[in-house]
Amino acid sequence: KINKDNIEQTKNGLANEIDSIINLTSKKSGAFDETENNFKKEFRKEAVKVINKVYSNEMMGATTEKFQEVSMKHFAELDILQKKMALKYNITLTYSTDLANQVIEELTQKRLKELKKK
Repeated sequence: KINKDNIEQTKNGLANEIDSIINLTSKKSGAFDETENNFKKEFRKEAVKVINKVYSNEMMGATTEKFQEVSMKHFAELDILQKKMALKYNITLTYSTDLANQVIEELTQKRLKELKKK
């Protein structure tokens, strides 16, 4: 039977588990920081090539369809790379996706600023 005590115990148990997870993630070890940095560094090397291909003067002047076609092709390659690297660095796909997205966003913003200056 579900009663007030059971609900309260469940709530307390969940709260303790959430606190434990928060503590674990907020106290990242140096080894984990190094793994994250290595992942980003390696991913960045390939991502910069893709970003420069997709966001080039030629592609920026292309039709919407052509731009989408090229960008989807290249970003699919990055997606495959990100998944392989998640295995290599023993991190979750969700976390590797977050890291990859951070790198892609950073590089995209940088590239677009470069193009505006030209």
